Formats: sequence, C-alpha cells, structure tokens
Amino acid sequence: MQKKITHITEKNVYKKYIVKTKEKIFTYSFKEKKSKKWGNFDPMKNYALEEKFLNDLFNKYKSNKNREEVFIKVRVLDSFYSTNLKEGLNDMVDNIIKIKNFDKLLKDGNIKLIDKMKNVKSTRYNKKECISFASKYCSRYQKEKFAIYDKYVKEMLYLINKATGFTGKQLKVSDVHKMNYKEFCSIVDCFIKKFNENKPKKEKLNYKSFDRYIWTWAKEILYKINKSKQ
Repeated sequence: MQKKITHITEKNVYKKYIVKTKEKIFTYSFKEKKSKKWGNFDPMKNYALEEKFLNDLFNKYKSNKNREEVFIKVRVLDSFYSTNLKEGLNDMVDNIIKIKNFDKLLKDGNIKLIDKMKNVKSTRYNKKECISFASKYCSRYQKEKFAIYDKYVKEMLYLINKATGFTGKQLKVSDVHKMNYKEFCSIVDCFIKKFNENKPKKEKLNYKSFDRYIWTWAKEILYKINKSKQ
C-alpha cells in the first residue's frame, strides 16, 4: 500500500481539483456544496461528538483567569485538534491568564489577542508560534469574529487564488506558509467578500462557515487522492 497523502500540494491537487472547478468555487451555495458534492463523504461526521463536547466544556469553564479552568480547555483543545503545543502547553495557559483585558479583546474580535497568545517556549526552538491553537481557542467563544488559522485552509487559499486571482495579487507558496494572522485574515476576508457577492443572506459565508467549507473540501480531496492509490 502506498504512503498516505496528508498535505494539499500544487502537484497533487491544482489541475485536477482546483482548475476544473474554478468557475464554480464562488457560485454555488454552501448548502449545495455540503449536500450534493460531498455525497456520502462527510469529514465532519466523526468530529460531531468532539465538537459537542468542546462546546459543553467551554460553556462550563468560562473563566480565562482561573488556571485550572484554562488548563483543562487548553489541554483538551490541543488534543482534539492536534495543534502540538507539547511542552509549550503550560506557556499557553500562562499567556492566556496573564492577558489583562483578555475577555474584552475576545468579545471585540480583536486580532491582537492572537499575537498576545501565540508565543510559547519549545525545546527544539527558542520560540514557537502557535497561531493555529490561539485562533482555535478564540474561535470557540467567537466563531464569527476569529478565523481559524489552518494549514489545509492556507494551502487551499493559495491554490484557489492561483486559479481565480480573487485577492487581486499573486501569492507565493512560501508567503502563504509564513503569513501572520492578520495577513491570513485579510485573504480570508477577500475570499468571503467574493463568495458573498449577489448571494442572499442565508447563503453568505462568515468565518465559521468559511472554515468548514474550505477545510471539508481539502479533506475530501485528500480522501479521493488516497482512495485512488489503494
């Protein structure tokens, strides 16, 4: 059996899965994408129980100052989302409880909160940036104000932009992988703006539905690629 593909790359995805569908990327509704294109494949199905558990957990432990409550949330979220905090877990907990105006920044959807949270120590590096975890933590409370920073989403945005030019500029693979949270959100905002043009309110994307749209598309592509190799 061939080795399982775990990354979206230009070589294995662009021509077959992006270019061929580029005329439809911004035209169909999110509901149509889920119900018709996915068929029996639903990558979110296995995460339904985890999502419910996380929602219950974050609703129960609402404090971002109590160390025990924050530790529980950070530990479980890191485990479920495989964000690899590792030895930086306690640093992340410290970062959260030390931010004086954490709840206000969270409520306002202020992306400066991500920068305040992201840096943790690492045995391999002097400093490790955990933007993905920080965005996922904030998104648990404000799903429509914090876009989730994800490697699959970044790679898909690069390929979609190459095919459609929705950002109005060229992006390099290296730039996409190195982009900070503000740059990432700017590209996500461009995508959402383009997608939402001339659509009724019920079919418009926000950060929450955008993440599910692009992430599930990426997972479906990987599923098809690996299935074809069996």
